Amino acid sequence: MGKFLEAEKVHQAASKSESPLFSQAARATGAYRGKPRPFCLPLEQAEENLFPEIRQAAPDYFAANKIKWHDGQDGKPSNHLCDSQVCCVNFLFPFAHKPAALALLLRPIFHDLRRMLVIEGNQYVAFEWIGKENYLGEKISRNGQRTRGANFTSADAAVLFERKNSRLRRSSTSHSTSSCASSFWLTKWNERANWMPKSSVCFTSRRPAIPTFTKLHRQLSSRSAKRQSPCGRASCNHRGDSSA
Repeated sequence: MGKFLEAEKVHQAASKSESPLFSQAARATGAYRGKPRPFCLPLEQAEENLFPEIRQAAPDYFAANKIKWHDGQDGKPSNHLCDSQVCCVNFLFPFAHKPAALALLLRPIFHDLRRMLVIEGNQYVAFEWIGKENYLGEKISRNGQRTRGANFTSADAAVLFERKNSRLRRSSTSHSTSSCASSFWLTKWNERANWMPKSSVCFTSRRPAIPTFTKLHRQLSSRSAKRQSPCGRASCNHRGDSSA
């Protein structure tokens, strides 16, 4: 990971100066652990480390659930552009309220996934998930509260889904007879874009296991067209009337 991380630092520094996702103020050199670093944002612009669509929603979710941002300050995420927690949130939080797209994303890995289920609040993805009980018997602070994102074992992200049959699939989180809860992490991006589910089996391949956003959009658009077509086919030319 050392060579990859060093290469990513160079890539992210260049991206920060060129990408339209960052403001002019965010392009300045940021400080991380007391030293100026070109691959970091100024602390005042740390929220720009998040994808624009989630820059308000993600911090609100973290604050509401008292989740700690790794190396974050004042309720903002880390200003380090290679931060793994920010990578996870940027990739998955946009799917938190899009169960159909999330199902398409995960089905190549969990082949018997029927439909996504809400896992927390009104979201289909939970972050820094610790479950409802102290399953690992970890030491709890004097105030009696378990913490998410720090000082307690947390799943980077977790989802809940219904399976096509009622058989249980053991995972690192709790489950019921008709659903399966699975936690997972996204490895550092590399040329294979591998996913590593937190279970006894790790899926690796030479081809990306996750469909591209373009493919997801095409599949969702096709499904929408089928629902709107009287014939139930995306290519149908039926206008729904008797005119020629």
